Amino acid sequence: MATYKTAYTREAIKCVCGRQAVSKGLCNKCYMRAYNKIKYPNAIARGEYGIRHGMATCHPDRPMKRSDGLCGPCHQRVLLYKLTLDDLITMYKAQNGLCKLCKSPYEQDALIVEHNHTTGKVRGLVCQSCNIVISNAEHPLIHLALAYVEEV
Repeated sequence: MATYKTAYTREAIKCVCGRQAVSKGLCNKCYMRAYNKIKYPNAIARGEYGIRHGMATCHPDRPMKRSDGLCGPCHQRVLLYKLTLDDLITMYKAQNGLCKLCKSPYEQDALIVEHNHTTGKVRGLVCQSCNIVISNAEHPLIHLALAYVEEV
């Protein structure tokens, strides 16, 4: 006949708030509050789990739009193009603050990350007008459109 060990029992560890501790002596809510406070130091705590809002870590003059601490445009650049703010500043300085296509001077925030839609490779920073021209130039019917314009 097999003998089984009795289950190890101990008194549950309690969090500072009184709930049962899950990790590092804290309950889920207290742990997430502490985690968010460390990760996003210049944000203002709110909500049950300490989800934070406030000013962005990338641009202190802009509100934080996402939980990663970035403003909306910077979050999109990281998500879509895998570019950090430092990468963007490096590209801007390499182009001397000019649009890569028309060579007109622009502020950094006015330039758009231009990329190949098939491969996803970033080509450079362009203005809104040049971005529209490039997106139309990549259209599969561009050759027919050029032939049509030359006929007329």
